[in-house]
Amino acid sequence: RYQRTSNFQVHIFEKNALEINYPFQRVATKRVSNVQENKPTSGENCRVAQKRKANSSFELHHIDKKSKGKQVITTPIERAKSFKTCNPSFVLVMGASYVKSRFLLTIPSKFGQTHFDLDKKRGDIYFQVLNGRVWPARYSIRMCSIRLKFELTSGWKEFAKDNDLKVGDACNFELISNTILTFNVHIFRQPDSDNTNCSTLKLN
Repeated sequence: RYQRTSNFQVHIFEKNALEINYPFQRVATKRVSNVQENKPTSGENCRVAQKRKANSSFELHHIDKKSKGKQVITTPIERAKSFKTCNPSFVLVMGASYVKSRFLLTIPSKFGQTHFDLDKKRGDIYFQVLNGRVWPARYSIRMCSIRLKFELTSGWKEFAKDNDLKVGDACNFELISNTILTFNVHIFRQPDSDNTNCSTLKLN
């Protein structure tokens, strides 16, 4: 019966059924303790976890098991939706109205009603990327037909241009604080895009 302290002797034989000559080498053994992985619950912990896996999150390719190791290009929306986080989040694909002409970004109504302060109809917002650069902006909340509409009105144009957002790019907006509304914005670009990055969208 196997026990944690059990030791095994391994014998290796050649095709002629003779045991091989083993090179002498002392192998250091190390006991590995079982560590229970705790799911982050705070925004700060989630930020740390996301920074650690940022490099792997923005790869343009993934290994498909069915393709036997062949690299398969996935779409930005697939990569954005597969991004794992312990925080509330939503995904938007950049349309022409988001990154051209009007530059008007609309936050999903259901998400806004759940996480925004509905008593504030407008407010200042700030866009911040990982290198520390900040873009000031504004947001507004208004009734449109039978539902509330949450719009980023000014400042988004500068952010979109400076971060070279293109039609078809996908962004995962990760809410890391709903006291002072703060989002990590993870940008997943088209496969032919030259740069992939992660930025932070901060709302006050």
